[in-house]
Amino acid sequence: MSLDITRLRLESARSRILQYIDANLEDWATDEVVEPTQHIAYGEGLSEHAIATIEIERVDFLQVKLVWNLFGPNGEPLGVWLEEGTKEHIIAAKGYFGGGAESLRWYDKGGKPVFRKKVKHPGTKPRRIISRGWEIGRPNLLRRINREVNAYLARDKIG
Repeated sequence: MSLDITRLRLESARSRILQYIDANLEDWATDEVVEPTQHIAYGEGLSEHAIATIEIERVDFLQVKLVWNLFGPNGEPLGVWLEEGTKEHIIAAKGYFGGGAESLRWYDKGGKPVFRKKVKHPGTKPRRIISRGWEIGRPNLLRRINREVNAYLARDKIG
């Protein structure tokens, strides 16, 4: 009988600890994973807007992932393209009937506008900012969870 009670108490304590971790996991992951990842992105020269779209997303109970929610004006997955890179490709103007402009426009190094119907984009090298950030931040997150659980156990005398 006393072994059954002990087993129930341990299962209850384990459940409360897991609930505590789950309730705080997004905040801890933001501190320990997102911030270092954003520093990497800053070092790569990315814009404040692009950096601000790096965040933690809840996947399931006790599961989060580091994501780059950076999208272009038409929903283009810019974060994915920057993370994984792109191959050489053609970019063409959509035209008025396609819902866009008749030509592409950008500015050259001298500040003069350049117009073209299409361009051959050389591709983008993969930046691997998310994967590097997760690699750096994951051990920090695991240490943080351990530290927070130990403090929780000491404070609340779970068991």
